[in-house]
Amino acid sequence: MNIMAKPRIIKVAVISPYSGGTEEATASNVVRALSLGRHLLSNGIMPLIPHVYFTAMLNDSITEEREYGLKLGAEWLTDADLFLVDSIDGTLTEGMQH
Repeated sequence: MNIMAKPRIIKVAVISPYSGGTEEATASNVVRALSLGRHLLSNGIMPLIPHVYFTAMLNDSITEEREYGLKLGAEWLTDADLFLVDSIDGTLTEGMQH
């Protein structure tokens, strides 16, 4: 065992709503997800937030781009050690279920 080895970083996938039906609600959901990510980072945990990351580059309202983003996100989440599910009203959206 290498005593000088760095400790393994825990990766936590944040599963939370993205689209809120309005631009304001979607923006609020993004802020909420990023706040969770910041909290994880401040505790030495690497947050994986694909629904925020990929929607910064892909248009969620274009079916092909949304499906591609969901596929990429699902692949990325295979790296997660844990999942943090943040459901505002107790239900999972279609994207969260994917």
